[in-house]
Amino acid sequence: MKRWNYFTRTALKYFAVALVITGAFLLPYILTFHDGLSSDHLAWGSFGSYLGSILGPLFSGFAFITLLYTIYWQRQQLRHSILRERKEDELDDLYRALETMAAKLDKLRENVEWKVLLTSIDRNQTPVASVQRHFNWNEMKTVIEHMASALSRLELVSRGSQIGAFYRGVYRGFVEKLFNMQALKEETYKIFASET
Repeated sequence: MKRWNYFTRTALKYFAVALVITGAFLLPYILTFHDGLSSDHLAWGSFGSYLGSILGPLFSGFAFITLLYTIYWQRQQLRHSILRERKEDELDDLYRALETMAAKLDKLRENVEWKVLLTSIDRNQTPVASVQRHFNWNEMKTVIEHMASALSRLELVSRGSQIGAFYRGVYRGFVEKLFNMQALKEETYKIFASET
């Protein structure tokens, strides 16, 4: 609605300027030849030539300026559209990556939950060594770090994303358990622990 009002006001301004300019050129003609309305068609032809020679180039100039403004405005809209489309593509890529990593993490997490975290950890080994014995630790660590990276990027691209908050909420407790066992870096844990 704002845009429509802006264009309406702009069009009315140009129309008012055109009327003032037309009046400015009609006034000298009327003051000079003020005999009233003529019945001679040659007088009307002279009047039309006068107006056409004065106002034709002027309004053509206005039309050209308007055309340039329209081209500029369309280029701006195209630029914004391209940026918006790139952002949407990047968000789609991030969402797909998060979904893929979440599926991998869920599969790996099932193994850890049942084999390690919900059972007692071997007393003669460190917690990390016990965890590493029961599943592919490097794959788990890589998936969590990639997910943390994707969440950080998502926060940069789309501040306050509900998708990011969802994934952080789902995996926060699990990542916290691994962090408390000193199995993850603090930077990775902080990404999942943040509320934004």
